[in-house]
Amino acid sequence: MNFSKQGVSTTVGIPGANVNFNRDGQFLNTGLPGTGIYDRRRIGGKSRKSKRGSGHQDISLPDKEEADKKEIATKDVVGTTSEGMRGVRDTLLECHRERLEIKKEIINAKRSLKQKGYLLAASRILIIGFIIPWFERKRDECSEDVENLEQQLDLCKVKVEIRSDIEIETAFEKLQEKYAALQKSEMVWDITSSLKNRKSMKAETANHAISREIVRISYAGIPVVDTPYRALHFENANGGDLYFLPAFLALIDSANNFGLVAIREVKCRFSEEKMVEHHHVPSDAKIDSHTWMHANKDGSRDKRYKNNPSLPICHYGRIDWTTTTGLNESYLFSNIGLAREFAAGFSSYQKQMYSEIKT
Repeated sequence: MNFSKQGVSTTVGIPGANVNFNRDGQFLNTGLPGTGIYDRRRIGGKSRKSKRGSGHQDISLPDKEEADKKEIATKDVVGTTSEGMRGVRDTLLECHRERLEIKKEIINAKRSLKQKGYLLAASRILIIGFIIPWFERKRDECSEDVENLEQQLDLCKVKVEIRSDIEIETAFEKLQEKYAALQKSEMVWDITSSLKNRKSMKAETANHAISREIVRISYAGIPVVDTPYRALHFENANGGDLYFLPAFLALIDSANNFGLVAIREVKCRFSEEKMVEHHHVPSDAKIDSHTWMHANKDGSRDKRYKNNPSLPICHYGRIDWTTTTGLNESYLFSNIGLAREFAAGFSSYQKQMYSEIKT
């Protein structure tokens, strides 16, 4: 995988027989290594721009409260894949299928090993001397099979070599620093849906009712990918997890469907989200003001309710990830400052990667 300020190019295969995917299309490269004999030809038409709309597009909805409820989720993980990365995605899917087959073989081999162990123990109890060596040999063979299969599973990965300019590598290191700081946010939520509040409300109250689920962010590896980089991992409560690597974003759902999106195509939007917090207030949250569980139109306490506690209005940091190919994910962070810094760092990284070369 080669990526620079001009874009991303991926090559799948071996020297002398491989396919290259880039923004100009798909090309078959053949030749005899070391001889100078080489051929390159187009095997696919020039990529067409997707006609699908952005996941961040405004949509007119019927005049009903339930219709206003907007789910925030990526509908089709595979469909988010960038044109130049389909070859890599297909290779990852093939590798995943092979890993599943190996895992099945490991389960069967361990079951057989367990059975051989029981038979060996029984033969010793019954003192069947002439059978014991045979059971021992069979047990050792099964143990060796399990060990070999586990080694195969460990080696069954797609090696992704990412080559880039030194400036881009330095920029990614800075982004990792921002991510390490972001992990210190006490609470991280995946926003799964949003409902616009129709009522006329004061400026200090939230204008959206959102559904959220607590998730974690951490460095993680992708099981089928062999790369020296640790991915910036965002758990997803209602869809595929997000894994950010220097050249691309990988989406992997519970069914191990893969989507690969070039970093340049990802839109990162930071915003402040005011929320009336009915639950635990994180220690790093910024409290803007307070309201009442039951309030009058002017914001004062409604004295008709005996049980009417004061509720804090918190300022949280929100990051929305979208692409024109269907990515649509939103996260909420209790530490608004760290979220703002990370979003700014991601935008700076994108600019560094794809800034125009001065001539």
